[in-house]
Amino acid sequence: MPLRDLRDRCEAAGLKNTQSLLATGNLIFETDLPEQKIHELLSGAIQSFGLANNVVLRRPDELAEVARRNPFPDAASDRPAKLLVLFLPAKAAPTAAAVIADRAGPERVSVSEREVYIDYREGVARSKLSPAFLERALQQSGTARNWNTLLKLRAASAKRED
Repeated sequence: MPLRDLRDRCEAAGLKNTQSLLATGNLIFETDLPEQKIHELLSGAIQSFGLANNVVLRRPDELAEVARRNPFPDAASDRPAKLLVLFLPAKAAPTAAAVIADRAGPERVSVSEREVYIDYREGVARSKLSPAFLERALQQSGTARNWNTLLKLRAASAKRED
């Protein structure tokens, strides 16, 4: 899905000053629409490309709070590409933290209400915490961003609020 086309469709549907960040499906925009309406609009735009990607929304203040609450500051400074935040569309299943902890190897994991912080100290490739496993444990699919990307999203969205 070309992000330029997605931006154009979102603008035509009522989102303002829509900008894509990186090539990973991140959109930053301005709107007064309620969250449910934004979700429907974005889902429809994505579906118009024949895709069924999950839509996860966060306001600039929420991104700043996710960064502030990072339980692994050493990973953020030492290996930011291996520190991932999994953003969830809804609250994590109550059993998720225990199920993930039972499966984790060298990874450090912290499950919050709508985010999961994972420090893949030895990398993602050989981890038992695969996307499929996490989806089952959390009882929903989300979207993950590494620490570098999160900081770029936070900075770009904060500029909109200034």
